[in-house]
Amino acid sequence: MGMNIDKALNKDTTINILVVDDDCQITDMLKDYLVGRGYAVTAVYGGREALDAFFTGNFHIVIVDMKMPDVDGMAILKSVRKTDQAAVVIMITGYASTDSAVEAINFGAYDYIAKPFKWEHLDVVLRRAIERYRSKKQIAVYRGLVWISALPILILIGLLVFRSF
Repeated sequence: MGMNIDKALNKDTTINILVVDDDCQITDMLKDYLVGRGYAVTAVYGGREALDAFFTGNFHIVIVDMKMPDVDGMAILKSVRKTDQAAVVIMITGYASTDSAVEAINFGAYDYIAKPFKWEHLDVVLRRAIERYRSKKQIAVYRGLVWISALPILILIGLLVFRSF
């Protein structure tokens, strides 16, 4: 699976990924793996640093650990979802439970992966996450086009209503 997923999908857009985990070894392994797959990756080692990076950067995918000492993954998930509805958040955890998985999904996480995970599993989740991100962006563009195409009609209706007074 050494092929870049973007090339497989015939897309030229670079996918920017933010990786967040307080375990430096896991963060660095994830970053190295994803960079090797052709992604632009920023790695940070804590929740506060993650929020700073997210608000100042342009990230499409966020891979975040659930439990961190300063700001936990759920708080990051909520902030990301509030700030950018198109960004896709993948939660990872060494303390997997059904309750935390359900909570994360209910708050908008795209997926929930237990550590240790297999690279092949991450590839599948990431490929689907990228498809989800691109779909959300396309929908936003189409909504904008609908409003733009409806604008002349709305102006005409406004003029007709204005003339009737």
